[in-house]
Amino acid sequence: SPDEDYPFDNSTLRGQRTRGQICAYAGATMTMQFRTHLFTVLIFGPYARLLRWDRSSVIVSRRFNYAEHPLILFRFYKRFAQLTLAQRGRD
Repeated sequence: SPDEDYPFDNSTLRGQRTRGQICAYAGATMTMQFRTHLFTVLIFGPYARLLRWDRSSVIVSRRFNYAEHPLILFRFYKRFAQLTLAQRGRD
């Protein structure tokens, strides 16, 4: 089933642990690199999500099939490359 293949999307114990691990990685990155916010790309199977983290929350995009819609990732990386260090989250 899709829930078994993509644990980020389900509410099982495995899904909760997966989300917890992702949150822990983002928190550690923000702490070690002195960031105000952080952008990440989460890839799972044929799908991806874009995430923007700050100290109190995370904004998560809808999942999309990056093989069928590669322009979504291309546009994200193109725009990200044009940001200043502060806009990228550097403190």
